Amino acid sequence: MGVVALVWPGITALAFLYLLAAWAILTGVFEVIAPLAYPMSGGRAVLTALTGVISIIFGILIAAQPSSGLLAVVWLIGVYAILFGIMYIVMYFQTRSLAASLA
Repeated sequence: MGVVALVWPGITALAFLYLLAAWAILTGVFEVIAPLAYPMSGGRAVLTALTGVISIIFGILIAAQPSSGLLAVVWLIGVYAILFGIMYIVMYFQTRSLAASLA
């Protein structure tokens, strides 16, 4: 597999972009569906769904603009990771306060 990446780096990069787009869209769909399938508090459900929408948008942007280059994808990954991380930090504190109120 590594030899293929060395011989055809352009095709490899394009395949990576489409794989990344598919992963982001699939993850986003599951994150949008998760609050419907599992009971969550209102805030957690909204944050999970919002994270899913962001993932779907990220995947669509990557799939729609593969010629924009890997630098643009790196920037999108960075913004995505920051937004995703913020959402998880907020969800952590909500879960922590929920656990404290239950104890």
